Amino acid sequence: MLGFFAAYAFVRGDLLRRSCCSFMLLPIIIPHVITAIAMYFLSGPLKLVGNVFWIGLCHATVALPIVL
Repeated sequence: MLGFFAAYAFVRGDLLRRSCCSFMLLPIIIPHVITAIAMYFLSGPLKLVGNVFWIGLCHATVALPIVL
């Protein structure tokens, strides 16, 4: 559902929305391994390693550019 609204904003939105949506395309530009390592190092100090919500959020971050 989030991907639909992001794609709609990317196509129909003004310049500010397009720049925000282009930020969502970064996981396609940056290789997935670097993104996964960065998310792991971010989740370590926050004590989120193994948290189901965090795993879902990281998966959505990687999968959102594919939807767009």
